[in-house]
Amino acid sequence: RVTIFVRNGAYEEIVYFRNKSNVTILGEDRDKVDVFYANNEIFNPHPPNIKTNEVPGTFPSRGAAFAVDHCRGIHLVNLTIRTTAYGQAEGLLLNGEEIIVSRVNIVGSGDALQSNGSAYFNDSKIVGDGDTILGRGPAFFQNCEISSIGPYMWIRNTEANHGNVFVNCIFRTRGGGETVLARAPTNGGKNYPFCEAVLIDCALSGISPEGWGEIGGDPSNVRYWEYNSTNPADGKPVDTRRRHPASRRLNMKEDARTIANYRSPAYVLGGWTPRMAPLILSHPVSVTVRRGGGAAFRVRAAATPGASYQWFRNGKPISGETGAALTVPDASPANAGRYAVRIANESGSVTSGEALLTIE
Repeated sequence: RVTIFVRNGAYEEIVYFRNKSNVTILGEDRDKVDVFYANNEIFNPHPPNIKTNEVPGTFPSRGAAFAVDHCRGIHLVNLTIRTTAYGQAEGLLLNGEEIIVSRVNIVGSGDALQSNGSAYFNDSKIVGDGDTILGRGPAFFQNCEISSIGPYMWIRNTEANHGNVFVNCIFRTRGGGETVLARAPTNGGKNYPFCEAVLIDCALSGISPEGWGEIGGDPSNVRYWEYNSTNPADGKPVDTRRRHPASRRLNMKEDARTIANYRSPAYVLGGWTPRMAPLILSHPVSVTVRRGGGAAFRVRAAATPGASYQWFRNGKPISGETGAALTVPDASPANAGRYAVRIANESGSVTSGEALLTIE
């Protein structure tokens, strides 16, 4: 694996690469690494003699600010990717397999995110104007926030793979109105009778009572499913009594196995379990405090699956200090020293830089 570290800055450029594997693009700061361009399908249309990526393996849309094409094992971490144009304008377009997107802001207009092939999204924010998430899937979203004005999704998966699955995510409709989670899978003469969108433990704001848009054609194989949808303001259950008749509300008594399956990335992503060794996003910082004062050290990291933490003082492990933060509430000269933390998961481990605690 090769890691490309991107320093803070504004990068006004179209990014496109293909036929790459095992590359990590790591930003210095999620909100200060800004990769953007005013690209869209009008500005940069498909060549008329080349098929679009409606069929796997064909040429992708050219309207994206950032496109990953025919790649495997790409990790995008800790940065912002956006288009500043309107219309059919992707912030991020993914064609490939086993792609991880972690702690990334994705901003676009129509089709803000297009995801074709197995992809895992974690702790990311996706902002668009309508059809905000588009693609053939399978895509697994965990702890993400999705913001849209119009319909959140147009799903194009076939019966060969799953579609879009959201676990512990937040949906927030912008503009003061209401919209639906997904629009009709039959559109413009194209039909997707096996389209799938499953929400597990998600919070919904600004979603119309029917929840899902009209379905064209035979709805018997469409999976518009949700379990434990709540209001983000108070955590109370969403009123789902007026949901689209072709949709389904899962319940733990009858659907426990189904719910457990859809909470598993490997189940959704065709047997692939996303794995990314820990990456430190911010190191602990040295502090000086008066005797009897409080001190704290913190570290931020990205890891898939989640990581364990162990803090050290002067190279020796500190019993019980196994979180992302360490607090010294009543500092004395005995607490002075060099503090660091080791972060580990099944894919690897990394140790932070040392921070000095000085007692005045």
